[in-house]
Amino acid sequence: MLQRWVRESAYAGKAPSIINAELQQTYGIKLGDVMKVTPQDVGRSVMQGVTLDHADEFRGAMQGAGARDSMRVEDALAREANPGTDFIARLLGGVIPAAGAMMIPGAQPVAGQFLKNTAKGAALGMGMGALTGEG
Repeated sequence: MLQRWVRESAYAGKAPSIINAELQQTYGIKLGDVMKVTPQDVGRSVMQGVTLDHADEFRGAMQGAGARDSMRVEDALAREANPGTDFIARLLGGVIPAAGAMMIPGAQPVAGQFLKNTAKGAALGMGMGALTGEG
């Protein structure tokens, strides 16, 4: 029942952060308790990573603006409900093209450097996030 309310609220234009705050205030639970991670959420996040956050635009071009908007709402809900899973899936999606490029003769040095830089950036970002979280 709460999942339905969450989706209806999100499709009506309410921001997922506001929905999360209302759930905490009213029921004492977080959005992540109501909206569990699904394979569709992970797949959508991976595709957003592969396409540099343009998967919704591609879907909209193929299926229309309604499909694009629907994907944006579902993506925003998943990101707010399960940020860690969303981050890892997008990171994985971003690495897939570089890993595929490793198979192309002559592209290995560039793809290898990209993967190395991505790992450094992820480590730096996690460190900065941890320090920021500490206050």
